[in-house]
Amino acid sequence: MRRFALTLLPCAAAVLVHLWLAHRRSSTPPDCAPHSDESLPFYEVLVGVLSARHHYELRQAIRETWLGYIRDHPHFQHRVEVKFIVGKHGCAVPEEDREDPYSCSLLNFSEPVSGQDAEIETVAVADPSVLAPSDVSAIAVDFKVLHPVVITKLGVFSSSSRPELHGNVTVKLLQLDQEEAVVTARFSPISTGTMLNWVWYKSVEQFILPKGFEGTLVWESADSAALTTVNASSVKLSDGGGVLKISSIAEGILPHRSALGFPGLAGGFTFTIYDGDGLAELLRGRPARMESHASKLKLEDAALQEESLRHGDMVLVDVVDTYRNVPSKLLQFYKWSVENTGVHAAAEGRR
Repeated sequence: MRRFALTLLPCAAAVLVHLWLAHRRSSTPPDCAPHSDESLPFYEVLVGVLSARHHYELRQAIRETWLGYIRDHPHFQHRVEVKFIVGKHGCAVPEEDREDPYSCSLLNFSEPVSGQDAEIETVAVADPSVLAPSDVSAIAVDFKVLHPVVITKLGVFSSSSRPELHGNVTVKLLQLDQEEAVVTARFSPISTGTMLNWVWYKSVEQFILPKGFEGTLVWESADSAALTTVNASSVKLSDGGGVLKISSIAEGILPHRSALGFPGLAGGFTFTIYDGDGLAELLRGRPARMESHASKLKLEDAALQEESLRHGDMVLVDVVDTYRNVPSKLLQFYKWSVENTGVHAAAEGRR
């Protein structure tokens, strides 16, 4: 349904243009339209259609339908201009090696993958003197999974420099923007769990968190004195060699309105790397994929240039063509329209 709706967006823009021009036809003759700059082509309406580099067939479908109608219609062909907005640069990172399909960020596995069966601690406290009582009742930290992991334990910091817990604490792991916890662990002075590197841990039902999972770890207590926090720079954080991306925590940062707790650390969790052999194989195959992808980009660049010259309806903006760069594509297109056309109104659609 969403794909169908996106397909209709340019069509809806064309219909609006049709109705608007029909309404203006009696009051503004085509030959009387004012020109702000005689050196620039003038259009009453400029329609920009966002398009991915590899969507040639979709662009061609538009050319053969409503765009062809506008170009052939004697009343519209000199008053309406349609341009496809395409990023000049393709992402140099193959899809398998990106953090997510919407960006061009390389999966930065910075350490050799080894010991995948061993539990990895996200946080380790070497010196308990860095632990300090918190003055808030909820603390949270966000993270993103870049390669599938299995959560094994949730943990909370010891309440002081001695191995003890002063109050009841609930630790929840939630999917970002979801209210129901994926896993939960409850701690109390009489049920502390097992301590490791000044973190009390309890085992939880093991879940595989897939690549792309965005989660929040929340520590809650009815008594704020039960939570212990730490300056993130004073402890060692582990992302498993790059399989996790843990949000940076700056001192003095304020929580956003939808935050479940004050940004910070009040404990951690342990995990194992799922399908470590597959991850190792992914890394071994990266150089060959990068080389093959670079060759494909060269062919794609040549095909886009040929398509642009043949049809004359594309604006290749100086942007890496990814979903997250859509705002930049629009901005560059608006700049192009100001510098290269005279126009009364602009419309935008996606395809």
